[in-house]
Amino acid sequence: MVRPLVSLVPLLASAFFVFVSPPARAEPILREPGAFYFSDASEKPFFSPLKYAAISYFDAGESRYAGTLRFPQTVEVLAVREQQAKVRGQAQQGQVAAWIALDAIEGITPELLASLSAAAERSKQIAALIKRNEIAVGMTMEEVRQSLGKPQKTTRRATTEDSDELWEYIHYKYIPQQTVVNTPMGLTTSTVYVKVPDGTIEVTAKNGIVTSIQQSEGTTVQKNSTILVPPVYYSPYQIPYSPGPLCPPSPRRSR
Repeated sequence: MVRPLVSLVPLLASAFFVFVSPPARAEPILREPGAFYFSDASEKPFFSPLKYAAISYFDAGESRYAGTLRFPQTVEVLAVREQQAKVRGQAQQGQVAAWIALDAIEGITPELLASLSAAAERSKQIAALIKRNEIAVGMTMEEVRQSLGKPQKTTRRATTEDSDELWEYIHYKYIPQQTVVNTPMGLTTSTVYVKVPDGTIEVTAKNGIVTSIQQSEGTTVQKNSTILVPPVYYSPYQIPYSPGPLCPPSPRRSR
C-alpha cells in the first residue's frame, strides 16, 4: 500500500532529528580561591621565561603531579597566588596548564602584581559604569564608546608627541506642537513632536585617555566623579629574552 506523501513528512522529520545532537556546553572556568588571574586585568596574555625546569601540579595543593616543565622555555602566566603561579607551558609529555613555584618565573615583581591588581579592580569599575551608561575621567575612548555609543561630532588634533580628541554627544528632547490640518471633514488640529537639542556632553582625551568631561544642562548622561587609574598596557612578551646559550629566541604568536 502506498502511503500519501503528507503522512510521511512527520516520519522523515523525526528520522532527521535523531542524528542531530545538542551543541556542547562550555565548561565553567575553575578558579583557585585567593588567586589573581591575569585575564581579569588585561585581554593580552602575559609571557615570561622560566629560570629553571619547574615541577608542576594540576592543583594548587600540589596533590596531582602534572609533570616537569622543560627548560629553557617561555610560559604564559595565567594566575598567581602566594608563592605559586599557574602557567601554560611544555612538560615532557606535552603542554600543560599547571601550578609551579613563583620563583621559577622571571620578572614577577611585587610592583607588577600591584599594578595588575589595580587593573583588575579598574575592570570591575569600568563594567559597572558601562552598565549604567556613565563615563568617568581615566576611561579610554573605546570604553566611552561602549558606554555612550558613537558621538555626533568628533575633533582630533595630533602632534609628533601626542594626540588630543574631543567627542561631543548631543541630547535631544521632543517638544509637542499643535498644527492645523485641512481635511475633507474640515479643519482639525494635530499634535506633532519636534526634535530639538537640549544639552551636550563633551569628552576630552589625550592619547586615548579621558582627561575632562563637560556637561551642559538637559543631558541625561551621568558624569561619574570617580577618577579611574590608567589602564595597564604591556606587550604580549612582557619579559624579553636575553641572548645566551640557554635562551632560545622568543616564540612568535600567530595572528
